[in-house]
Amino acid sequence: MADRTWRKPLDRRSALGLLAVAAAGVPVLGAVSAYRSQDPPRPHLQPGDPAIPSGPPSFSGAPPAAAPPWTEPVTTAKPMPSSTPSPTRTPPPSDRPSPSGEPHPSRPAAPRALAYDYRTGDTSQWRGGKQIWSAGSIDVVSDRTFRGPYSCRFRLPPGQQRVEVYDEPENVSGTSRYYGFAFLLAEDYYLTAGHNGVLAQWVCQDGSRFAPVFQVNIQGPYLRLWNASSYSGLIDPTGRMMWTLLWQTPVVTGRWQRMVLGVQWSERPTAGSAAFWYGGRQVLTTTQGRTLYRTATGGAAPMFIKQGCYTEYRAPAGSMRTVWHAGYQVGPGYPDVAV
Repeated sequence: MADRTWRKPLDRRSALGLLAVAAAGVPVLGAVSAYRSQDPPRPHLQPGDPAIPSGPPSFSGAPPAAAPPWTEPVTTAKPMPSSTPSPTRTPPPSDRPSPSGEPHPSRPAAPRALAYDYRTGDTSQWRGGKQIWSAGSIDVVSDRTFRGPYSCRFRLPPGQQRVEVYDEPENVSGTSRYYGFAFLLAEDYYLTAGHNGVLAQWVCQDGSRFAPVFQVNIQGPYLRLWNASSYSGLIDPTGRMMWTLLWQTPVVTGRWQRMVLGVQWSERPTAGSAAFWYGGRQVLTTTQGRTLYRTATGGAAPMFIKQGCYTEYRAPAGSMRTVWHAGYQVGPGYPDVAV
């Protein structure tokens, strides 16, 4: 399907707010000219294409460097069981200095981080449940692990679309949280232009509507981090979103990859921010913008986390996708969750 771009004029209040932020010299998530419909992406750009950025992402108002990544329809409802197993608490590492550029200053006496790391030997820490297409599989294993005794292997064979676990929604507006996670792609992980593989999402919920605000995915030869929003700040029932490419790097298979996403959660563009680390190095400095959707009643939409492997297309023959996830840790500062 051909890529479509649509733009709407900003109202006076939104325009003044963005101008004020720009005048302060703060990078902004979701450049105002980057509104795009939620079509499946066009065939992905190849290495060497001049449209693919070679350095940090730009927040100057240019459209995203690539077609917006696929995500599921925002009207797809999912069961949210009420049972809530307690997460495991682990002490924060004390030998890792806090890097500069955090969304918010570190707090001197930070509480211990929460670890959702499969150490129970199953997926019970993921309170929302899991989704497995018929021939796919989700298995907690001990043969390829990161630092704990277990990891979770997600296998997506040909003809299947989704294997994932997800947490329950929670209200995070006004909080500053850091999420540390690690994953490993199998050496034979299927990589080809025109096919996506979503590895992790931070998703907002408003009733039966769902939409991601952050997404880590594979597009062709690239691993990418995206921010998603909408012009209105609401989850658009038509699926239209504003996608902003925050960071990318060539895909690596056969070894563990470490990431930390730091977010100041807010439904207001001038109050939210995000930063990102890859392999212990900060690759996205603190960037301001909306990090939550608003609900139809005006409040902040609750958010939940998903991880696993799924794609917008039924994978063709010979296209096995296998990924191991080490779970994630969440805490109030970078040193608490750095993996």
